[in-house]
Amino acid sequence: EEQGDCNLSGEQEFEVRMDRVNTKPSFSLRLPVVTVDQGSAGAVEHGFAVGVSAGTPEEDEEQTFVFEQAGDATRTAGLQAPGAGTRYLSAFSLHPNGTMTIVPRKGVTGNFTVRVIMRDSGGVVG
Repeated sequence: EEQGDCNLSGEQEFEVRMDRVNTKPSFSLRLPVVTVDQGSAGAVEHGFAVGVSAGTPEEDEEQTFVFEQAGDATRTAGLQAPGAGTRYLSAFSLHPNGTMTIVPRKGVTGNFTVRVIMRDSGGVVG
């Protein structure tokens, strides 16, 4: 028996599988404040969401995404709503093309904050 290879084991091998990782989606808002005249039908802002990306350039091509309102709008200053517990918005939407539509409830005056998130089809919120 030769002594030269007795301190080495036999070779073993394994496979490496590279799983894709979903990159967090991102966007910015073009305006920090949207002004809606009381009594109006609301506001439509084209190009409100900018720099919209589902993640990497590959994910932008492969994934779909939606914008969602993150909870109820919250009071920031001088807000008066018609009746206790009334939500401030009748309608809110932010479309994948960046267009935002907002319709406050009748009788609402003052300032409130709307929080928005973007969810891609990979399931990561950003």
